[in-house]
Amino acid sequence: MRAPLLLLVPLLWLVPSCARMDRARDCRRLARLVNTTLDRIERRQRQGPSRAEVYDSLALEYQFLARDLGQFKTKDQPLAQTASEYHVLAQAVGQSTARAAVAMRVGNPAGLNEARIELSNQRQSQQALNRQIEHVCRTP
Repeated sequence: MRAPLLLLVPLLWLVPSCARMDRARDCRRLARLVNTTLDRIERRQRQGPSRAEVYDSLALEYQFLARDLGQFKTKDQPLAQTASEYHVLAQAVGQSTARAAVAMRVGNPAGLNEARIELSNQRQSQQALNRQIEHVCRTP
């Protein structure tokens, strides 16, 4: 009877280790997903002056990011919550960016200013979520 119990003790020690490995793998997947899109967005922003076409392109990138984040699955609850919050933010940024494109296209400076203020606020939320991902992924 003691032999099976002794075999379980090392297995129980591995359970937290496996959970950490799963979290690390999921953190890498999430970081790759977000960073790949943000790199494309940053490159696009550096290509030239802001025009409606640039905003359209950026809105599309954020829509793709939101879609991908909506499909992101993990058993790690804190990471899943953070990914869900990022999903909602990516949707909102995509909508604000699309509104900026429309305002530019129709010559609505007040609408453009409003969309840019939204984007500035959303950028701060995005930075906070980036820090939250780093925190969740660093926590054992």
